[in-house]
This record gives sequence, C-alpha cells and structure tokens, in this order.
Amino acid sequence: MTAAARGDLAEAVDCYRRGLLDEAADRCAAVLARRPADFDAIHLLGVVRGFQGRLDDALVCFARAVKANARSAQAFRNLAVTQARLRRHDEAIGSYRKALALGAKPGEVCADLGRSLAAAGKAAEAAEAFARAVAAEPDKIGLRSDLAATLAQAGRHDEAASVCRRALDLAPGHANLSSLLTLSQLRACDWSDLEVRTRDLIDLATARGGAVPPFALLAVSDDPAIHLAAARNFAARAEKPAKVAPPRASNSGGRIRIAYLSADFHEHATAHLMAEMFERHDRDRFDVLALSYGRNDGSAMRKRLERAFTAFVDVRGDDDARVADRIREMGVDIAVDLKGHTQDNRLGILASRPAPVQVHYIGYPGTLGTDFIDYLIADPVVVPPSQSAHYAEKLVRLPGSYQVNDGKRAISARTPSRAECGLPPGAFVFCCFNNSYKILPRLFDAWMRLLHAVPTSVLWLLADNRAERDNLWLEAEKRGVARQRLVFAPRVKPPEHLARHRLADLFLDTWPFNAHTTASDALWAGLPVLTLTGRGFAACVAASLLHAVGLPELVVPTIEDYESLAVRLARGEAGLSELRSRLANNLAHAPLFDAEGTTRQIERAYIRMHEIAQRGEPPRSFAVE
Repeated sequence: MTAAARGDLAEAVDCYRRGLLDEAADRCAAVLARRPADFDAIHLLGVVRGFQGRLDDALVCFARAVKANARSAQAFRNLAVTQARLRRHDEAIGSYRKALALGAKPGEVCADLGRSLAAAGKAAEAAEAFARAVAAEPDKIGLRSDLAATLAQAGRHDEAASVCRRALDLAPGHANLSSLLTLSQLRACDWSDLEVRTRDLIDLATARGGAVPPFALLAVSDDPAIHLAAARNFAARAEKPAKVAPPRASNSGGRIRIAYLSADFHEHATAHLMAEMFERHDRDRFDVLALSYGRNDGSAMRKRLERAFTAFVDVRGDDDARVADRIREMGVDIAVDLKGHTQDNRLGILASRPAPVQVHYIGYPGTLGTDFIDYLIADPVVVPPSQSAHYAEKLVRLPGSYQVNDGKRAISARTPSRAECGLPPGAFVFCCFNNSYKILPRLFDAWMRLLHAVPTSVLWLLADNRAERDNLWLEAEKRGVARQRLVFAPRVKPPEHLARHRLADLFLDTWPFNAHTTASDALWAGLPVLTLTGRGFAACVAASLLHAVGLPELVVPTIEDYESLAVRLARGEAGLSELRSRLANNLAHAPLFDAEGTTRQIERAYIRMHEIAQRGEPPRSFAVE
C-alpha cells in the first residue's frame, strides 16, 4: 500500500471513530480508487454505510470484503448482520455459520444466528444456537429469554418453562420471561403453580412501567380493564420511530386505497378466514393492497392470496421505516393491521402514522393500547357498550359478527372412521380442538365432571405437544377419570381436519380465551359449539359466532349453566339433533358465513372512516347499519 493510501485509511479510521461518517466514507473511497481490492478500506466502508442506514450499499461492501479476505470472521459476521437487517435471513444464516467456523466468538454470533433461524421458521435449530449462546454468556438474561421462546416455537414447552424458571431466579420480575413462563406452562398444561403465576403476571403487567407482552393476559384474565392497562404499558415501552410525520391528508377522489399488513398471507388461520373477503372487495370503490412481511410457504393459499389483491407487495426485506415510507408513497388511505400483539407482528410500521386512517382487525382479540391505531373492528357481542371504555381505539361495530369467513373452505368428502381416530364406536364425543394454552383447571374440572355424568362419553382434544397429553392424562386420573377417555388428535391438513368434526357430537369451548377460528371451523363442519361467555373480547368471540349462525341458546353465562346444558345435550334432553339440523340449514344463509355481506359491511365502515378523515375530524366510534 502506498503512503498516500495508508494515510487516507488512517484518516478514514480516525473520522469513523469521531463519528464523521461522510468524511470516513470519502477517505475509504480515496483508498479504493488506488487499490480497488483493499480489504480494510472495503470493510470499513461497509461499516460506515451500515451506520448511515445505507444497508444495500453496506451489503455490497461486505460481499466484496469476504471475497477479498475469505478468512475474516468479522467480515462474514458483518455481512450476516447486514443480511439480517435486510431480512434476508436465509442468506444471513450461512454467513453467521461461516463466521463461527472461522473462529468468531460464539456468544453474540450464536444469538444473532438464532434470531435469523427463528425468523426463517427453523425453531429447533434456533434453540440449538441460543443454547450455545447461553453457554458462552450465561449472565445475559435476554439470551435465556430467546432460548425459551424458540423452544416454545419448537413445541418443547416443558423445556421452555424450565429455562424461564432458571432465568427468573437470576432476574425476578423480568416481564418477557414471566409471560413466556405462563404461556409455556399453559401450553404444556402444567398447572402446578398457575394461580401464583397468574397473580404475579397481572401485577407485573398492570404496574406502572410494566412491559409484559399482552397476549398472555388474554389466556388468564377475563377483565378488559386489565387487558387495557397491560396493552398501554407494553405500548408505552415499545421503541418509538425516529420521526412521526403528521398524518397525510386523505385522498378526496377516486378509489379508496386500503392496505392490509400481515405476516400471515399463507397457510394460516387468518388467511382461512379472510381470503374470500379480499377477493370480494369492490374494485370500483377500492384499491386493495397486501403488504406481506411473512414467509412465502409456496402453498395454494399463498398463490390464491397473491391473486386476490390489486397489488401484493412482499416487504420482508424492508425495515419498519421503509415500509412506512412505501405506505406514504403508495397513497394508502386506510392501513389495516391484521396481527396486533401476536407473534411476528410489526406494529412499528404504523407507529409513525404513514396512513391517514389506521385500523386493527381480526388478528388480536382486544385493544392494542397504542395512540396510533384509530379504530378496532368489532361487533355488539364481542364489545358490548358497557365495555367500550376499556379500549384505546374507537370501536366500529358490524351488525352481525365481526369475524368474516371464507365460504369456499373445502371439507374433505371422506370422513375417517372412529377407529382411525381412536374413538370408541358407541361413545358420545365431547370435542375441543382449541390450542392447549386455552385449557384452564376450572374448565377442565367441569369437563371431568361431564365425563363422570355421561359414562359412555369421551373427550377428544388436539394433540399440541407431548407434555400437554401426559399432563392432561395425569390431571384426569387425579379427578377419577381413566386416561383412555381422553383421546388426542394429531394436526392434519385443513380439509381433513374439518371432515373429522363429523365424528364429534358437541364442541366444548374454553374460557376465558374462547375458540375463534376453531369455533367457526366446527360450525362450518356442522358441529354445534357450547360456549361460556365473559367480559373481554377474547371471551365473547364464540358467543358472537353462535348468534351470527342462529344458535344463541348455546351461549351460557356461568360455568354451572355450561355444565348443566352439556349434560342435558349429551343425554338427549335438550334437542341436540334439532340444533344440528338447524345449523345445517343455516349454513347457506347465516351472516357468519356470508362473506359477500360481511365484505360490504366492512366496506361501509371503511367509507365512513375515510369520510371522517376527509373532513379533518378526529376518529369516532360508530355502528355499521
């Protein structure tokens, strides 16, 4: 290297250390003008571009750097970090592994590798990476939280709970770990200290400065005031955007431009509910866009969704600020978040208010607690007027159920035999295909009393994980019920899953977190659902569905009523066959499965939101006629 080049590189390093990034980049460029393959200059320029937020330029620099020096662990790590920031996680995984093979310290690099593996849907491998990171840096509580989360994603809920307990011994009151522990125990149906954990979690979530992810609260509490406090606390602690632009004026003419934001535009429950609505939007009145930040699973559902929109935009590679800029550039009038506080959400996209109207719908059954979501789409059952004060958003109530359904969902023509599903031939089959975290001891007590009251009955459950099955068998035996009377069904493809509902006699709902898509699945397959309703949104969803399908008598207010009606239905004393016949007759015309009608109602809601914004008025609650 010439003296001039050495001098420029030294000055570049000095400028970089003093935060003079433009000057540092100029010095690097001067070196590269003389020596285009100079590793140090290329690598430093990549670092500078990364700090400037010019990630595409940084990526080019680091790709050149690893070609110039294929033995540099740091260059491969910086390449991987940049790929991950651009959400090119499959590429980042290979680069992180190369950095580790070249001797990079495993703590932070394994943690970064774990995050990319988790983002790529490789939970088991992510857990292995985080386990290596924890072994290298055992004092970092955040790594233990990441390890627990990926174990849970891999279905190893008992192991996730164990990691959380050990970490909480080191960091009592850690919000994320407390939430993870509660959900992991619930998913494993480990109720050993559930009352204490629930009380501690609620106290932590509602205390000033609490930052507990709100989803866990829906599973353990039916108090919408608690849900609001937890959501507001969590939203207040979320990272704020660097700048919040003033709301853009709403377009005054032409079609209203709607953008739906989700990670779930593939084989997912949200897609199975909403696909037909996307297809039925009135293209004379609306431009309908999808902003997808989730994986492309290559499924038939993904292909169907890509065809359903005016434009389908994959924004996985864009950070939140860039997606927000794209929303502004596309002239979106109404941005609709479909995730809320659920896994893989990116609420940060809407935090800078890129659209004049911002709405939350269907993904999360409750308030988000933010100051940047204007409306929540609901109905009079899931949020009765008496509970309106517990929602940060203005409430838009649809006249039927808030839940839209795809009337094109296929049900397999073949019904499996009872023997194939492990069900006794002459038994009355109580069924609940809800996720295991929704099963709480009080309701399980009632279920076991039902099995005692109806000796020829069995309880058919979804097999989510080994720990759930083993623990529920033990809990049944504690209550004097033989484990053979609990039958577990594996997960299968949606058409086959819907078909096997024909073998059940009555769906028993959970509380305080009702069946949602699971309940509409059962009803679509012709299986009546018995629900215990409550106060919070999540505890009223099945009631909303049953009213909208014409079976309101299956909505009961108390656990005693729930138990009594289930027994009478099983004994043939409460007209179960008439309910099944009525349900079968209602499917063709009930509001719940009228995708066309619900789409028109939601469009009327969008038009009114748009008109309010055009007049420069603040959002307000209203009911759709």
